[in-house]
Amino acid sequence: MKIRNWIFRTDSYDINKELKRSKRENDLNRVNDEGSRFLQYIAGICACVSMATWGSYGAWPSPAIPYLTSNSSAFLVTAKQGSLIISLYNLGDLLGGLINPLFIDRIGRKYTLLLFSLPGLIGWILIILANNYVYLYIARFIAGVGHGGTFNSLVMYLTEIAEKSIRGILVNMMHISLNAGVQVIILHGIELLACFGTHVMIERLNRRTLFLSTGLLASLCLGSVGIFFFMELYLEADVSSISFLPLVALVCFQIVYQFGIGTIPYIVQGELFPINVKGNAVACGMVMGSCFALGTTASYNALSNAAGIYTSFFFFATTALFGSVITFWIMPETKGRSLEEIQAMQNPKLKEKLDSERNNNKSLNL
Repeated sequence: MKIRNWIFRTDSYDINKELKRSKRENDLNRVNDEGSRFLQYIAGICACVSMATWGSYGAWPSPAIPYLTSNSSAFLVTAKQGSLIISLYNLGDLLGGLINPLFIDRIGRKYTLLLFSLPGLIGWILIILANNYVYLYIARFIAGVGHGGTFNSLVMYLTEIAEKSIRGILVNMMHISLNAGVQVIILHGIELLACFGTHVMIERLNRRTLFLSTGLLASLCLGSVGIFFFMELYLEADVSSISFLPLVALVCFQIVYQFGIGTIPYIVQGELFPINVKGNAVACGMVMGSCFALGTTASYNALSNAAGIYTSFFFFATTALFGSVITFWIMPETKGRSLEEIQAMQNPKLKEKLDSERNNNKSLNL
């Protein structure tokens, strides 16, 4: 009996000691995880600072073009030239996306980000020194190249440095920085607030669900604007009682856009593709986005003048509706998964390997 009691006391002591040691290890691992996560946030914030530059480029035409086309301008800019000044930025954005893959896998994500920040600096210098519209043409085009190259690099950089629990938050920082550069405009100030709201929601809701719900709401907002102008301009109805509708609907659109359909595509592009094709794949997505942006900018006035402004908004609403539904149908859910787990969803051999490793780890823990 004495021997049995002695063994029992010894075993109890060893178990308690083991529990304490396990607790210390867990505490240490938690501290290390928190430290690693903190460094990821710092790296992400520093990388996103450049987006404020591109945000300011986006806001610049709003006050600048009316001034340049007025009698107060130091040099004459016609309305057609002003439209081209705006569009050349999107054209440069397209070129930046196309040439980005030439650098992204050769010099790395970080140095590509630094390289494409130079066009932004050159563009502002040319705008400051401009004494005719040609300077502005060149400045906007060069800046657009920097914008296109930066977006591609930043999406990949943020998704690759972040662990799965904060990946969406870090990519959303890109939009916060972008809108911080344009908050001189009230509507973009609302976008900035919406980005902070997205910061809270992005890792709590499924990507697919958030994209679908915000896409449907965006379609509703745009359709409401279209109905308003259809009633006012085509039916010639009295809409004075709902004159607030276009402004409210567009503000709501900006909010739901930032909550989902404006943010999730960048996150998913950085998550879905394997490392050997990610540079080209993300560049392809960005180039398509630039093409649509350029087409929208170039054709909006023409379509509105030819078929009415309501037709443009009905087209946008229809695009948002079908685009969100189709994307929800074909897009895999990536929230809460590591980049390796996401690749395993599309690669049966990798999935089998990960499952085997998990089972081995469970056996060792037992």
